[in-house]
Amino acid sequence: MRVPRSRNPGTPETPQVWGVSSGGGYVWVIDTRQQSNQRRVLAVGGLPYSIEFSSKGDRAYTTASGADQLIAIDCATRAIVARPKPARNLFRCASLPTTKFLLVVNSAQGRSAFKMPATLQQRAEIPVIPNPDEVLAVPDGSIAFVMSRSENRLSVVDVRRGVLLTNLVLAVSPRECAEARRCEVYVISPGNARPATVNTWTHEMGDYMMLGSAPADGLIVSDASEMYVADRAPGRDDAPRRRHRR
Repeated sequence: MRVPRSRNPGTPETPQVWGVSSGGGYVWVIDTRQQSNQRRVLAVGGLPYSIEFSSKGDRAYTTASGADQLIAIDCATRAIVARPKPARNLFRCASLPTTKFLLVVNSAQGRSAFKMPATLQQRAEIPVIPNPDEVLAVPDGSIAFVMSRSENRLSVVDVRRGVLLTNLVLAVSPRECAEARRCEVYVISPGNARPATVNTWTHEMGDYMMLGSAPADGLIVSDASEMYVADRAPGRDDAPRRRHRR
């Protein structure tokens, strides 16, 4: 069973924690206002891997990969409000602020689709790198980066025009793209002790940084002044450590 990933819709009116159980095929919700913190479960189908929220926090989205479905959930009623016809090998989705689209990656076909959040109907589809399994958008939603852990390339997508801008070549296959802040995205891989930066304005590879032996996961603080990276090399502490200060 995959360890559930939790997210918070982020609105003061709904102090909740949401997560998914890949093995159980459900979305779970904890209301932090209740003293018992009782968990509520909503069955969605096989292999949900992540959960995303609309910019208002009123809807949650998940992909049930085992059922080949994209699902929209009303956060207030916790009911499924949209479940369009199946599409094969949907893996992840990202809510794109200001552009009012969802970007959904198809791992088998190497494509990304733009969906309308209200109906989940498709507006456009573009080719990206093979086996995409992660998508990250810049804060204004204008540019998205599609990553594959089996490819040493990173697709850059223009969300407003619905086109592929380029496929950037990386030194090794990445594990994670750290959240975009200001004008940079950080690409982290355990096989490369020098994570790369990508300029979100020019869509070009930037500087490399020495961060340890096997950097695996990164987190950037809200003001983008610091990044914390977990190093998974043998004999090292897995706890995040401060490696870079801007």
